[in-house]
Amino acid sequence: MRRFQTVFATVRLYGVPGLWDLLRWNVFSLVTCVRLRVDLGSWQVPDSELPSVLRIERGRLEDLQRFRAQMEPAALPADFLLDQIYGLSQFYLGFWEDEIAGIQ
Repeated sequence: MRRFQTVFATVRLYGVPGLWDLLRWNVFSLVTCVRLRVDLGSWQVPDSELPSVLRIERGRLEDLQRFRAQMEPAALPADFLLDQIYGLSQFYLGFWEDEIAGIQ
């Protein structure tokens, strides 16, 4: 059922080219994995502060829906539509001067 919802949302938002990209990404993909070893016991966090206009917090679906209502759906990057496409419910939002600037 989730696959049909993904296909439907992709076609509705991005049309046939978006569906083609979705199929291409799911049929063929090349993944590179990099393995790192980090000694967290000796790692020091740099003493730099975030600018006061930057805020990062766990996102709420209400904030995301309000943000999307202000924007054209075709103008949004796919990152802002992952809850509709894949059903994701947990994410973080980056705010710059109290406006949503990024999603992760």
